[in-house]
Amino acid sequence: MSANLSIAQVLAHCGGSPAGAAEYLARAIAEDPAAPEPYQAVADLHADHPAVVMAGPLTAVQAYWCFLQGDMDEAAMLMGTITGYVPRIAWPTAPWFASPQFLDAVSPEAIGEGARRLLDYGHNPASEPWFHAVRTIAGRIPPAAPEALTNMAIMLRECGRPADALALCDRADAIAPVMITAVARAGAHRKLGDFPAAVAAFHEALAREPGTWSLYLDLADLHAVMGDFEAAVSYARQGRQYDPAEVTLEAAESAYQARLGSVEAARTLLALMPRLATSSYGGELAAVAAEGPGLPADLKTALRSHL
Repeated sequence: MSANLSIAQVLAHCGGSPAGAAEYLARAIAEDPAAPEPYQAVADLHADHPAVVMAGPLTAVQAYWCFLQGDMDEAAMLMGTITGYVPRIAWPTAPWFASPQFLDAVSPEAIGEGARRLLDYGHNPASEPWFHAVRTIAGRIPPAAPEALTNMAIMLRECGRPADALALCDRADAIAPVMITAVARAGAHRKLGDFPAAVAAFHEALAREPGTWSLYLDLADLHAVMGDFEAAVSYARQGRQYDPAEVTLEAAESAYQARLGSVEAARTLLALMPRLATSSYGGELAAVAAEGPGLPADLKTALRSHL
């Protein structure tokens, strides 16, 4: 028995501190999320003190607490949050997360939202328990709306399973063809290196929601990756027709013009850099622009300073 579990049991039964016990139980779960003993202790605590409010950084306990109360949807979404926030710990190996009691009751919408939350913190921490949950839920009663399957598809794509993501996109489109599914499909094709298919999927997204400026930016960036900077400039310029004040579109257009050798565009990009909300994207654009043929050395140095 771990020290944290021992302390939790003392606090729960002798120390008169259910909240303190919950804190140590959270630590015990973090030590070994797959061990069943801490969850049994949480169940005992839940039985003795059902009104205890789980507060603070106790998400693993909160998730299981929701499971015990029969709120499988909230349990799934909390599992997505904690897995995304602290991916180094194998939270989804919790026995309850793969149990029939959970998988038979949780909704596709909640698993989809949990899968989306996995990616909220810039990691791709999904593991076999999440893949198993997605396979199980996606193969069951379909959701009422396609977004749940699309969220699952995006998670699979980001976690190295783009072919599986495309299969879920097909199922989502069978429910209702929405823009976000076409975008997810484009991303999966891009992961697979099938750039023409990705371009076609982005155009399908535009057909579903015409005038969406971010899709023109996606197409501009994709064509830049393909080495077609003239097309990249054209798509960024088309996007600006729908939102002339959007700085990322202006920056992308300037970067791709600079890549074609425009000194004026390179200077425009440098002037826009402080206004870019996402500095990493600005760095990517600066890296592309710095390769422009014929740009002065000092201008290239200034651009590379943003890498």
